Amino acid sequence: MSKSDHHSSLPHWGNSLRILSWDKSKDKTDFQKLISSTIHEWYDAKHRSVSKEEIKLINSIKVKCCPICGGTDIVSNGYYRNGTRRYLCRYCDTSFNPLTNTIFEDKKIPLSEWIEYVAENIIVSAGFRPNTDKGSRFHLHQNRS
Repeated sequence: MSKSDHHSSLPHWGNSLRILSWDKSKDKTDFQKLISSTIHEWYDAKHRSVSKEEIKLINSIKVKCCPICGGTDIVSNGYYRNGTRRYLCRYCDTSFNPLTNTIFEDKKIPLSEWIEYVAENIIVSAGFRPNTDKGSRFHLHQNRS
Protein backbone atom coordinates (compact mmCIF):
# COMPACT_ATOMS: atom_id res chain seq x y z
CA MET A 1 0.00 0.00 0.00
CA SER A 2 1.47 3.34 -1.01
CA LYS A 3 1.60 6.29 1.35
CA SER A 4 -1.14 8.13 -0.58
CA ASP A 5 -3.38 5.02 -0.52
CA HIS A 6 -2.93 4.82 3.24
CA HIS A 7 -3.97 8.46 3.72
CA SER A 8 -7.04 8.06 1.53
CA SER A 9 -8.20 5.11 3.65
CA LEU A 10 -8.07 7.13 6.87
CA PRO A 11 -11.36 8.57 8.15
CA HIS A 12 -12.15 12.06 6.94
CA TRP A 13 -12.34 14.46 9.87
CA GLY A 14 -13.72 17.37 7.86
CA ASN A 15 -12.62 20.96 7.90
CA SER A 16 -14.00 21.63 11.36
CA LEU A 17 -14.29 19.63 14.54
CA ARG A 18 -17.69 21.18 15.10
CA ILE A 19 -19.28 18.43 12.97
CA LEU A 20 -17.71 15.05 12.32
CA SER A 21 -18.53 13.03 9.21
CA TRP A 22 -20.57 10.45 11.16
CA ASP A 23 -22.39 12.84 13.52
CA LYS A 24 -25.68 12.63 11.61
CA SER A 25 -25.55 8.85 11.33
CA LYS A 26 -27.95 6.92 13.55
CA ASP A 27 -25.76 3.81 13.46
CA LYS A 28 -22.56 5.03 15.10
CA THR A 29 -20.11 2.53 16.50
CA ASP A 30 -19.15 2.77 20.17
CA PHE A 31 -15.77 4.06 19.03
CA GLN A 32 -17.40 6.82 16.95
CA LYS A 33 -19.63 7.76 19.89
CA LEU A 34 -16.62 8.04 22.18
CA ILE A 35 -14.63 10.07 19.64
CA SER A 36 -17.63 12.37 18.97
CA SER A 37 -18.28 12.91 22.66
CA THR A 38 -14.63 13.67 23.40
CA ILE A 39 -14.11 15.96 20.40
CA HIS A 40 -17.35 17.88 20.99
CA GLU A 41 -16.57 18.31 24.68
CA TRP A 42 -13.12 19.63 23.79
CA TYR A 43 -14.50 21.87 21.04
CA ASP A 44 -17.19 23.34 23.31
CA ALA A 45 -14.63 24.05 26.04
CA LYS A 46 -12.34 25.83 23.55
CA HIS A 47 -15.12 27.70 21.73
CA ARG A 48 -17.37 28.96 24.48
CA SER A 49 -20.34 30.96 23.42
CA VAL A 50 -20.33 34.61 24.40
CA SER A 51 -22.18 35.28 27.64
CA LYS A 52 -25.05 37.76 27.95
CA GLU A 53 -22.87 39.83 30.27
CA GLU A 54 -20.08 39.98 27.69
CA ILE A 55 -22.51 41.04 24.93
CA LYS A 56 -23.91 43.72 27.27
CA LEU A 57 -20.38 44.98 27.97
CA ILE A 58 -19.42 45.03 24.28
CA ASN A 59 -22.65 46.80 23.34
CA SER A 60 -22.09 49.42 26.05
CA ILE A 61 -18.89 50.61 24.34
CA LYS A 62 -19.58 54.02 22.83
CA VAL A 63 -18.58 54.07 19.16
CA LYS A 64 -17.69 57.58 18.02
CA CYS A 65 -15.98 56.92 14.71
CA CYS A 66 -15.42 54.22 12.11
CA PRO A 67 -12.45 52.00 13.04
CA ILE A 68 -11.64 51.59 9.33
CA CYS A 69 -11.67 55.12 7.92
CA GLY A 70 -12.13 57.31 11.00
CA GLY A 71 -15.38 58.77 9.65
CA THR A 72 -17.92 60.04 12.15
CA ASP A 73 -21.07 59.52 10.06
CA ILE A 74 -22.01 56.18 11.60
CA VAL A 75 -25.39 54.65 12.32
CA SER A 76 -26.61 51.64 14.26
CA ASN A 77 -27.23 48.82 11.78
CA GLY A 78 -28.86 45.99 13.73
CA TYR A 79 -27.14 43.12 15.50
CA TYR A 80 -24.92 40.18 14.61
CA ARG A 81 -26.23 36.65 15.34
CA ASN A 82 -24.52 36.57 18.71
CA GLY A 83 -26.24 39.79 19.82
CA THR A 84 -23.34 42.19 19.29
CA ARG A 85 -24.46 45.57 17.96
CA ARG A 86 -23.58 46.31 14.33
CA TYR A 87 -22.73 49.75 13.02
CA LEU A 88 -22.46 51.11 9.49
CA CYS A 89 -20.11 53.85 8.37
CA ARG A 90 -21.89 55.94 5.78
CA TYR A 91 -18.58 57.27 4.47
CA CYS A 92 -16.80 53.98 3.63
CA ASP A 93 -19.93 51.76 3.69
CA THR A 94 -18.33 49.30 6.12
CA SER A 95 -20.15 47.32 8.80
CA PHE A 96 -18.33 46.91 12.10
CA ASN A 97 -18.85 46.28 15.80
CA PRO A 98 -17.32 47.91 18.90
CA LEU A 99 -14.39 45.45 18.85
CA THR A 100 -13.43 45.93 15.19
CA ASN A 101 -9.72 46.79 14.79
CA THR A 102 -8.96 45.95 18.42
CA ILE A 103 -6.97 43.02 19.76
CA PHE A 104 -10.31 41.40 20.65
CA GLU A 105 -11.82 41.55 17.14
CA ASP A 106 -11.40 37.90 16.16
CA LYS A 107 -10.96 36.56 19.66
CA LYS A 108 -11.43 32.93 20.46
CA ILE A 109 -10.96 33.61 24.14
CA PRO A 110 -13.92 35.35 25.80
CA LEU A 111 -13.31 38.84 27.18
CA SER A 112 -13.98 37.53 30.68
CA GLU A 113 -10.93 35.25 30.40
CA TRP A 114 -8.76 38.12 29.10
CA ILE A 115 -9.88 40.27 32.02
CA GLU A 116 -9.12 37.45 34.47
CA TYR A 117 -5.66 36.92 32.91
CA VAL A 118 -4.78 40.62 32.99
CA ALA A 119 -6.05 41.06 36.55
CA GLU A 120 -4.07 38.05 37.79
CA ASN A 121 -0.88 39.28 36.14
CA ILE A 122 -1.26 42.81 37.49
CA ILE A 123 -1.82 41.44 40.99
CA VAL A 124 1.13 39.02 40.76
CA SER A 125 3.46 41.64 39.27
CA ALA A 126 2.54 43.94 42.17
CA GLY A 127 3.78 41.27 44.59
CA PHE A 128 0.35 40.22 45.81
CA ARG A 129 0.11 36.43 45.89
CA PRO A 130 -3.12 35.37 47.61
CA ASN A 131 -2.39 31.64 47.32
CA THR A 132 0.78 31.75 49.45
CA ASP A 133 1.35 31.86 53.20
CA LYS A 134 1.96 35.59 52.74
CA GLY A 135 -1.46 35.81 51.19
CA SER A 136 -4.15 38.43 51.05
CA ARG A 137 -4.70 39.08 54.77
CA PHE A 138 -0.98 39.30 55.49
CA HIS A 139 -0.37 41.54 52.47
CA LEU A 140 -3.24 43.88 53.33
CA HIS A 141 -2.16 44.02 56.99
CA GLN A 142 1.43 44.87 56.01
CA ASN A 143 0.29 47.68 53.74
CA ARG A 144 -1.84 49.26 56.49
CA SER A 145 1.06 49.45 58.95
